[in-house]
Amino acid sequence: MKDSQYTELWEFPGGKLEVGETHKQAAVRELEEELNVKVSINQLQGLTFQSYPWWNRHLVRCLFTVDGFSGIVKSKENQSFKWVSLDELRKFEFMTGDAVFADWVIAHYKDNV
Repeated sequence: MKDSQYTELWEFPGGKLEVGETHKQAAVRELEEELNVKVSINQLQGLTFQSYPWWNRHLVRCLFTVDGFSGIVKSKENQSFKWVSLDELRKFEFMTGDAVFADWVIAHYKDNV
């Protein structure tokens, strides 16, 4: 998805935790809110941490794999999105924390293409 603030950069779908919510529950909710799909989460594949002292925030990004999804993928938050091949994924410029996940996806799935 194209980041709404940094329009030249891309990011994976996601968002903030709501009170009492697990990371897995947040991922399921965010994918439905952003892309109109219901997913079945498989497992956590990785984490990144990023601090923003000037913003007084620390971000934890989680990468989950999914077993499948239902629904028609469409942006519900007016952000651009693309379904791309691994070769195309290499060409995208990502937000800092998401670049690590793009590298993981490429390395993990390169032999499955």
